Amino acid sequence: MPIPCPHFKITIVKRSQGQSAVAGAAYQSGERLFSEYDQKTKFYNKKKELVHAEIMLPSHAPPGYADRATLWNAVEAVENQWNSQLARRIVLALPVEVPKERYLSMIKEFCQEQFVSKGMIADFAIHDKGDGNPHAHILLTLRAMGTALPHPPFVMDDTIGELLETQEHFSPSKAAAVRDCLLAAGKYGLAGLPLAYKVKFGWCMLHYKMSFEDGVALYGKYVGNWGGEATRWRFDAVQDGNVVRSVTLCPSAKLHLEVKASRTTLREQDTYDMAAVRVRILDENGIPAPYAQFPVQFTVEGSAALVGPQTAVAEGGMTGTYLRTVGTAGEALLTVSAPQTQPVVLRFTIEKEDAVWN
Repeated sequence: MPIPCPHFKITIVKRSQGQSAVAGAAYQSGERLFSEYDQKTKFYNKKKELVHAEIMLPSHAPPGYADRATLWNAVEAVENQWNSQLARRIVLALPVEVPKERYLSMIKEFCQEQFVSKGMIADFAIHDKGDGNPHAHILLTLRAMGTALPHPPFVMDDTIGELLETQEHFSPSKAAAVRDCLLAAGKYGLAGLPLAYKVKFGWCMLHYKMSFEDGVALYGKYVGNWGGEATRWRFDAVQDGNVVRSVTLCPSAKLHLEVKASRTTLREQDTYDMAAVRVRILDENGIPAPYAQFPVQFTVEGSAALVGPQTAVAEGGMTGTYLRTVGTAGEALLTVSAPQTQPVVLRFTIEKEDAVWN
């Protein structure tokens, strides 16, 4: 029988393109939401097609984010640049072969396993006009907005720390004054430096007998990194004196694919069986590379077939596809490849059972 091709699209909500996370949430939920960013009310009447809308929170998220207006206005308050990325949006088709009463449990299970368990907040809505195109909208946070933990997220705005004391052997007072000047130069640039920092620069040169060349050398060493190796930053999460998690950030030198399937054993009975395949592009430290908008190719050999195109462009460093059985038992190999990465091969076992007719 003819098999419809499921639709699965991932995009990033970008303020630079005139997009709004509050507007996106209002569109998919059918709620009337007020945007504190542009002071406008967002409302798109979806009563006829809205089946269900819900926000799923990680266990550590503040309960107040269960309110849609609170959540997405908080997102837009944190992401306050003109070109900020506000959220990740997913639109996916729901299989018409599945009973409609199962749609809610399917989407909740998908969101919990793929996003909420990893610390993201998922705001989803199921739409069905009755025209044979049931689908779901999922809006995801891109970063932690705050937690119920003792130490919420903080802004990392000091890339020098104690290096002037440990490496240059400056006194604490001298290190503090020079560090403020260097960080300001890195933030504003010398041409746009506020008057207060220009005065402080002059005071440091007079008080500590530093030349302009001394300042340029320190800037190049600790801020501009002129002619040096790429800087690597390691962030350690410490609990009870023990490092419980480490994250290393640095300019990416090598990317790789992370490919995960919802299942690798498929069983065909009276109809085909399917597996979802999720792809992320990560750097050498396991950190997602949202800038990696590469074409990702999918090739299948054996007793299975792709549901969807053979090439999909990664959005925000993520993409995916579906695999289905074709009526024969055996094995199937899925090869996933992309530029600047090594191909990844997944092996699937296909089982076939005789159809049972009542």
